[in-house]
Amino acid sequence: MAYPRTTPPAGSPARAPTARTSARATTTSTTPTTPPATSPRSPTRLNELETESLRSTGAVLTPATVRAVYQLGADDAEVLFSAVTWLRRHPDAGAWTARQLPVPGMHTKWLDTHGALLRDVAGRDVRDEVRPRPAVLHLTYVDPGHAASGRRRHDAWTTGDTHDIAYRPRIVLVVENRDSRLWFPPVRDTIVVEGGGKAAGTLLANVPWIRAAEHVAYWGDIDADGYAILDRFRAALAEPGPDEAPPKPVTSILMDATDLHRYARHGVNHDKAGRPIKPSPVILPHLTEAETTAYDTIATAGPTPFRRIEQEAIPLAHAATRLLDVCMRSPSSPGRSRCHPIDGA
Repeated sequence: MAYPRTTPPAGSPARAPTARTSARATTTSTTPTTPPATSPRSPTRLNELETESLRSTGAVLTPATVRAVYQLGADDAEVLFSAVTWLRRHPDAGAWTARQLPVPGMHTKWLDTHGALLRDVAGRDVRDEVRPRPAVLHLTYVDPGHAASGRRRHDAWTTGDTHDIAYRPRIVLVVENRDSRLWFPPVRDTIVVEGGGKAAGTLLANVPWIRAAEHVAYWGDIDADGYAILDRFRAALAEPGPDEAPPKPVTSILMDATDLHRYARHGVNHDKAGRPIKPSPVILPHLTEAETTAYDTIATAGPTPFRRIEQEAIPLAHAATRLLDVCMRSPSSPGRSRCHPIDGA
């Protein structure tokens, strides 16, 4: 009769000896446990042939880059090798966008993750060389006079294109959600622009007609990402624009501590996929005191009633009223009639 195996497989928890196994211990040898697998390639295992292979691609080998390369998995290391080889054969990557680079396996997420290492190993930063993607803005004309003319309500504007917007806005409101843009109520001399998420700062900061507006406002979700986008957008417009355009202040609407409490009944702790929303330790230096209070409340690592109030949960009429308040409070506003939503022209 065959007895069960007494030695646990490698990596499994050891079992307490039984009478049977104790009796057999003197006659049965123990199978050696397989040692745990070592981490992927270590710099100490870099042999001369591998070093020469890397050098043959034109790679810059320093102790730091060698350590970083040998922490990569096999697939990522192969992409890095191919990328350095391709860059050596192509001294100018300006004919391609980041998505078009013909390096097998090198998609934009790979470049986002490993771009700094590729820069250090290749001796040049392909991210600065690739063809930039023009900014394409999706916008809605909410001026009631424009709507009465029967012309198009929704439009797109591309950097460098000859197509111009229908009118020059006094107020530009940047929102993060498409529904908020598409259905925003009428407000005189206003254009509502759909932001580009975390890219809003770089996407919108140098658009001439945005900087030329009297008022630039931002409305995003009350959550860590919404405040981070506001912080970046405000920082970007605080810098001089093209052709020495002066810095532009950005006012938020429906994103301060008062709004946090007013709309608390809409607060949630999970995203649309049901995953818990994580706190954020990031310090955002460009928020106002009231915005910082709201941000600290929902982004804290400690307990909090909720971590997000989605923009769509707040009535659009409330947003339009708050936008008009921004306009009327401004010392540059030439009168209440210019800020009226429909009548009073």
